[in-house]
Amino acid sequence: MKIFSASSLSALALSTMLFFSACTTDPCKDVVCENDGTCNDGTCECIAGYEGDDCSTEMRAKFVGTFNISGTVSCPVSGTFTIPPGTSITVANSSAGVDKIIINLLGTALVATVDGSSLTIATQQVGDYTYTGTGTINNNNLSMTINEFDSTVPETCVYTVSGVKQ
Repeated sequence: MKIFSASSLSALALSTMLFFSACTTDPCKDVVCENDGTCNDGTCECIAGYEGDDCSTEMRAKFVGTFNISGTVSCPVSGTFTIPPGTSITVANSSAGVDKIIINLLGTALVATVDGSSLTIATQQVGDYTYTGTGTINNNNLSMTINEFDSTVPETCVYTVSGVKQ
C-alpha cells in the first residue's frame, strides 16, 4: 500500500507539473516583427531606422516631403536675415541608409540622421561651408536649427526655421 501511495503521489505530482507547464504560452508565438525586428516578451524591438508595433514603418517617412518654412538667419558679421513665409524646402530619402534623409535647404543638400521624431545633421562640408544641426518633427510641423560656418568670412550663421508639411 505504501508503494502504491508513493507511486500515486509521484504520478499526481508529475501530471500536475506537466499540466501547468503546458499552459505556459510563448508571448512571441503570434508576433511578426518586420525588417529584422525581434520579439521580446510579446513586443517587437526594432532596429535603427524602423518603428511601429511590428517595425514595418521607416522612421524617416514622416520627414519626407515638401515643407513651407519661415525663419531667420543670424550671422555675427553679415547680420540677421529673414526667411520669408512660404519658402519651400524638400526632404527626401537618402540612399546612405534607412535612417538617413536629404534636406534641400535654400539650394544646399544636407544629409541628416533620423531617430524617432528627431534629426541630426552631423558635421559636413559643402564648398566653403561647414554645416551641423538638429531638428524635430511634431505631426507635420518641422523645426530645425542649422549652423553654417563660412570659412571665407569667417563666421557661423545660425538658421532657425520651422514650417508645415504640404
